[in-house]
Amino acid sequence: MPGRVFKHVVKFPRSNNHRISYIVLMRSLSILAITFLFSSHSFSQSLAGEWKGGFNHGDYLFRPTPFALHISLNKDSTYRIYSYSWFESTGETVVSEVSYKMISTDSIWLEETKQVKPKKKTGCPQRFFLALKTKDGKMMMEGTWSMVPGKDCDRAMGTVFLARSDAGVPTEIPN
Repeated sequence: MPGRVFKHVVKFPRSNNHRISYIVLMRSLSILAITFLFSSHSFSQSLAGEWKGGFNHGDYLFRPTPFALHISLNKDSTYRIYSYSWFESTGETVVSEVSYKMISTDSIWLEETKQVKPKKKTGCPQRFFLALKTKDGKMMMEGTWSMVPGKDCDRAMGTVFLARSDAGVPTEIPN
């Protein structure tokens, strides 16, 4: 019977041009599906661990302020996050609890919600919008930061960069 390639499965159009178009379309869709499969899982691994780097102020005149994130994975697959900022001018390390929201598989929004150490308020909470990427085989987070509005802080902002530390999953959590 003309036009049938597989019995009871697929009916191809009668002309050879349509058959070739159908085959090209199926190959293209297969390649697209495989590409999507790999790209959607590129950052599906856990973010748990120590992330170290720094943040710059908008004017870039100063050295970056050392900054780190301590991310641990909870049993319910959510994250518990603390930020650490080291301020040379005061000699203090400010530790804050951080809330988060995954924007997509390769970006995350973070906001410092509560200062844990030192007990007296020493700074202004920050928020971060970070893109996740792999650079030279190492996981990185890069993006921007700004002060949380409405907290009587100046309108400072800048860039932030972090790399996952090779130390692995952190064990120390602030009290």
